[in-house]
Amino acid sequence: MTQFCRSYLFAYLTVLGIALGCLGLLLLHSVVGGEWGKVSRRVLQAGADTLPWLAVWFIPILLGLHHIYPWMDPSRMSRDAFSAGHKQIYFQVPFFVLRAILYFAVWSWLGHRQRWTDKGSGVGLLLYVFTVSFASFDWAMSLEPQWSSSIYGAMLMVGDVLSALAFIIVALNRPSFGTKGRDFIPEDTVHDLGNLLLAFVMLWTYMALSQYLIIWSANLPEEIGWYLARQRGGWQWVAIVLILFQFVLPFALLLSRQRKRKLESLAAVAAWILVLRVIDVFWLTAPDFSPGRFSVHFSDVLLPIVLGGTWVFLFRRSFQVEEST
Repeated sequence: MTQFCRSYLFAYLTVLGIALGCLGLLLLHSVVGGEWGKVSRRVLQAGADTLPWLAVWFIPILLGLHHIYPWMDPSRMSRDAFSAGHKQIYFQVPFFVLRAILYFAVWSWLGHRQRWTDKGSGVGLLLYVFTVSFASFDWAMSLEPQWSSSIYGAMLMVGDVLSALAFIIVALNRPSFGTKGRDFIPEDTVHDLGNLLLAFVMLWTYMALSQYLIIWSANLPEEIGWYLARQRGGWQWVAIVLILFQFVLPFALLLSRQRKRKLESLAAVAAWILVLRVIDVFWLTAPDFSPGRFSVHFSDVLLPIVLGGTWVFLFRRSFQVEEST
């Protein structure tokens, strides 16, 4: 049961990241505009429309809190970790559940509102940044409650947008998802999507590198433990894979103007990034359960496939509704 709950959290955060990224891109386009958002708006809206379903999918995490989060048993933690009164208050189950309800209510409302109007999208974007950041603190960073990073929420949020952007490019490469089929998406618009993908690859790298440099240079025992758990026992190889194949390779490929103007070639790069995003979420969560010892359970492979496949089914159904309106 414990392993199932932990694997479920990883799979859930992976799928949720795509849906939240779709909402973030919707809000971003409403603020800044651009042709890239016009051709992908129906895909983005369909992704954001799955958030109420993902609220229901959060129930197994609530039922398995004791199997996932160490703060559920303060006696297992060092005295220093919970010596501050604000942590004892913050890590209370009723408050945790209340915050989760608030997050999903805001996200569902923002997604529904984007269907009808772009007014107030700037405020909506601020609400999005605030709620996604705190949800990242609650559901991922609190896996190691004695550790904290002020940039962690922003790093996960950028990663979510990167996942969503990669997903919509792959989706637009399928004729059933394009505005009039993939052959009708202008090359200039495809190029804009490619530039946006490159920008978020670089932004994710900047966030991850900044967090690493700040924490490692400070060399504080309560902070460096998070990275030590991810640099030993085989986890360091996962980090190297992420550096080489989520940044170096996509960065090199996306420098090509010709590749960014062809939807088929851009979608191939996007699909690769989407796979690496799954590995990244695993690297962010799994070492907290197995520090200093690389471990992959069968459920770590099965549950992302099951939840991902179910989410794609819900996404396609939402997209068909978007097409009919």
